[in-house]
Amino acid sequence: MDRARFEAAKWVDGSSVYGVIRAPVTYAIDSWPSESEQLRAYPPDMALSVNRLSAGAGARVKVNLAIAADENGRVVGCIERPPFSSHARDKHFPELIDIACQQVTSKFTALIAKDKSGKPVRSIQNVTVLFSSGE
Repeated sequence: MDRARFEAAKWVDGSSVYGVIRAPVTYAIDSWPSESEQLRAYPPDMALSVNRLSAGAGARVKVNLAIAADENGRVVGCIERPPFSSHARDKHFPELIDIACQQVTSKFTALIAKDKSGKPVRSIQNVTVLFSSGE
């Protein structure tokens, strides 16, 4: 990408809100890092183990979410964040979104966003959940 493009962050009711995005940046000279090297450098926000993943998923699936976090970092909303790359779209398993959102909503504490004065504010943030299979 030449430039990152962002849409304004919107709260669950559609009003404007602070946005927090965390994104890995990789500089590679000769070859792109392997999946295991990327996982070591940029661990997921939450890792979940399941008995079995969908056909074609392989041993691991990464799910990208957008969450609504209140002033205390409590997750109050969750949706799938569309994948950026066409490769990520090819490995899309919508049946994992509800499971990921349920786990993030019940067990994850988001970063506490603050306004210019330092007051905690509600925000929209990105979260990555990694599903891995014991198979």
